[in-house]
Amino acid sequence: MKKKTYDINNFESQEWAEQRVLNAVKCGCLKLVIYGAVPDYRINNRYSYYQDLTDTEDLIRYGLYPVYLKYGLNIDELTRKAIEEMIENGSEREVSQAFDYIMSELSNREDYSNLPFSIVDKELMYKLKDRLKKDNSDMGKDWNPLVDPDAYFSEEYLNGGRHGYVHVPYDDEKDVMNRIMEAINNGHFVDLMIGEKEEYRVRSSDSQTSYTDMYDLINNGLYPLYLSGMHEIKKMTRNAIETMVDSGNPIALFQVYDYISKEVFVIENCCNYPFSILDKELISRIKRKRIDMGEILKYTVVDNKTVWERAEQREKMRVFSDTDAFFKEYMEQ
Repeated sequence: MKKKTYDINNFESQEWAEQRVLNAVKCGCLKLVIYGAVPDYRINNRYSYYQDLTDTEDLIRYGLYPVYLKYGLNIDELTRKAIEEMIENGSEREVSQAFDYIMSELSNREDYSNLPFSIVDKELMYKLKDRLKKDNSDMGKDWNPLVDPDAYFSEEYLNGGRHGYVHVPYDDEKDVMNRIMEAINNGHFVDLMIGEKEEYRVRSSDSQTSYTDMYDLINNGLYPLYLSGMHEIKKMTRNAIETMVDSGNPIALFQVYDYISKEVFVIENCCNYPFSILDKELISRIKRKRIDMGEILKYTVVDNKTVWERAEQREKMRVFSDTDAFFKEYMEQ
């Protein structure tokens, strides 16, 4: 996913927020603004989740970044120092506020390539991780940057690109892996990837599909198997997708589009992901198959929409609509 260019002029100026940051800097108490327990040093709005603390998104957008761009004042260094102090010596609520600040900054880094400044790195994440462990806190236990800071803060990410892939084990991971292995051993791997029959289906309790949930399949099954040393699962997956494309089964083709969309999400957001089965030839093949199967796809309905409509929607993704550009940006580096 191409990141946007950060432009402070795109956000409505909030001079009162800038003034609160400036006042805090002058009195050497920037931490008071980041925390916000004192009303005179609080930056938030009527829709903020916590009304008695600073809203860290508002703080960054309307306070810290404008002050940094207009006045400098080493705001980046002062912010980093304050966040470290809150993590290492603050109350549990201050730690929670520091955690919110880190989440807000990383959210901005996902969207923008040229932020005015950034204070979050793997060293800071390890400090937060150590404090949460000391407090026996479950805060952020499944959050990728905290699970493995070394992997998340990849070289590409530090240069404004995608963060590194982090594998987060979930409760049903072993079950999914076992189901995949059983399907492979019994010659039903393709059936499992489609999931028309309940006995050959992978989906969690909150899945939104009636068939195999490709998100669960990839993240809780295929990638963990690959990371465990079963590298042949990549070729097996590619072969299964090709079989599904050629099968003439509209549900199978629907699942192919869903698989592609889930893999593309990983590729656009992460570097160093376990594997990809995508290439230009496969994408072209899928697009041709949709045209060839046009009539049957228009009469096959999945969750109140025809497979044809769902495929059309998927083909708005860059991997289909601008294949050469997609592969040049993400796959040919």
